[in-house]
Amino acid sequence: MMQKKITHMEQCDIRVTAYKDGRTFDDCRKIARSILPKIKSQIDKDGHISWNDALAISEHDAVVYKLAMKYLKQEGYDIGNNTTPQIRHRLI
Repeated sequence: MMQKKITHMEQCDIRVTAYKDGRTFDDCRKIARSILPKIKSQIDKDGHISWNDALAISEHDAVVYKLAMKYLKQEGYDIGNNTTPQIRHRLI
């Protein structure tokens, strides 16, 4: 049996993989950055925001949610853990 050789054009290109609603990963990054002000304002108002609320703000898009969490952590926010599932003010 002869196997077909896969050409470069037939391989998957991870740079254009569609995520929720046909978004690219770059689209997800932009959306995650755009929701950060809303998450931060909620933290400033209440002192924290639950993971569930942050997920709701990201419209239950796991990729956007995880990227937003990553960006918050990079900015010094305490993103919690399994025993404290909430995001708090920046660490000092």
